[in-house]
Amino acid sequence: MNIFDCLKIVSWSATQGSTMISLQTRKSISSAATKGPSTLLKRSLALTILVCIGLFPCAYATLYLTLGSFMLPTQLGFTLFVGYLCAFIGGSIVGYAGVAPLVGMLFAGVLLRNVGAVPGVSPSIVASEIRTLAVAIILARAGMCLSFKSLQASKIAILAMGFIPSIAGALLGTLFAYTILGFPILWALTFGFGLASTSPAIIAPLTLSMSEKGYGNTNGLSSILLGALPLDIMVGVVGQSVCLGTLTSTGDKTLVYAHAPIEICSGIIGGLILACVVRLVSNIKTNNGTEKGMLFSVLLSISFMIALGTKMLGYTGAGAMANMFLWTSVANFFDEADSALFQIWMKTLWISAEPLLFSVIGMSLSFTIVNSHTIGLIVALIFAVESCRLFATFGTMKFIAKRELNECVYVAGKWSAKATIQAALATAALDAVKAAGSHPDDIVKANTTLVTYLLYIIIMAPLAAVWVRFSMTKLLTSDLEYESLPHSESRKNSMSTLHEQNTSPDDFISA
Repeated sequence: MNIFDCLKIVSWSATQGSTMISLQTRKSISSAATKGPSTLLKRSLALTILVCIGLFPCAYATLYLTLGSFMLPTQLGFTLFVGYLCAFIGGSIVGYAGVAPLVGMLFAGVLLRNVGAVPGVSPSIVASEIRTLAVAIILARAGMCLSFKSLQASKIAILAMGFIPSIAGALLGTLFAYTILGFPILWALTFGFGLASTSPAIIAPLTLSMSEKGYGNTNGLSSILLGALPLDIMVGVVGQSVCLGTLTSTGDKTLVYAHAPIEICSGIIGGLILACVVRLVSNIKTNNGTEKGMLFSVLLSISFMIALGTKMLGYTGAGAMANMFLWTSVANFFDEADSALFQIWMKTLWISAEPLLFSVIGMSLSFTIVNSHTIGLIVALIFAVESCRLFATFGTMKFIAKRELNECVYVAGKWSAKATIQAALATAALDAVKAAGSHPDDIVKANTTLVTYLLYIIIMAPLAAVWVRFSMTKLLTSDLEYESLPHSESRKNSMSTLHEQNTSPDDFISA
């Protein structure tokens, strides 16, 4: 099944209104999704060439005829367009090798910046807004993957895996940033929380692929990992946003110290209010695809408004929490057909936008901002943090989730994947300190943070992916039902847990 079949399914589902998406349809979508980290960027080579040769020139001509001089080679529009094109190609190339395509997208942006291939206006002037909207989409997809049913079924294991490894990673990152890089404590906390979250771009598709092959279904391992993933993301995003907001706050010291509790409380209260609103809106009957699309557009606009508005007010963490509450409520209060359709639309939006995000982030990195000694310290820090974090994840799985030894070893390596969250947060500190007019020393720390996050992705994303691919069949045992039942029946059993939890198999399949 290819991407065009998926689009036909989306179109059919929308026109059918309240018709439920069948199990066979959901399995077909999952089959396309679990073939790789990104169904769009891992198309055939022929289709990639066709897109580059046919679509992009036509798109550029259309943009030039519409926007005029804004798309000339010395202008911002041209820089963004070339970055998008190169990121698409870079993501496709590494996608064929089985690596998360965002690594290729970032690398393409870094090359463009450092070889001087794109003259003119730097995209850094719009990087902050692009990053803010990207984080909002990531949080929306995370929230829609958190099911109340799965939380009730395995609440101790999900909560433990959602919070303990990420908090341990944040504290370890803080410790090593303070001792190795010499960061002040608040800067070290900001640095550490950005490293805390694992990557949905790697964890989710590999977990779904694992489930398709009959691993981790009857014992609930797949459900635990997918349920913990949104909580893990929330810890990293909210923690970094709160620390960064406190770091850049000015004025009365009392207000500066009160910034973090105010941000957390306002995020929770705002999220609960949004959840109540969603509960009321979910009772509205939508009879066709147009009405569903309008409702989705309203929810998405609210999400973007919250993200941009709280960023302007200096309370980004509160916006992140509110967005998580909003989309978790959407996934659990709306009926299954609408929720699954919203997830597919959100995935389509993410696939279309991610080359722009990661190319802009890559173009924010210049090799001249750090010296070789600092890069050596950063690499040492990365391996030190992840080595210690492996034990935290292993201990959580073994002593709290009460899992078997082989499962603990497998998940410990798998949970070390870093990609999407670090890429989205990489320029957050740099944007904030520039906007606040901070001391040049703070600019240096922000640049070091940016380099660390990008190196984290380049090192850990391939290592985690390779670990999962080679260790799954050796450390895990396929379910007996999968081996003994006919193929169609075994696939039904393999995916039934995910369907019952209102979790779309397509969710989080990103570069």
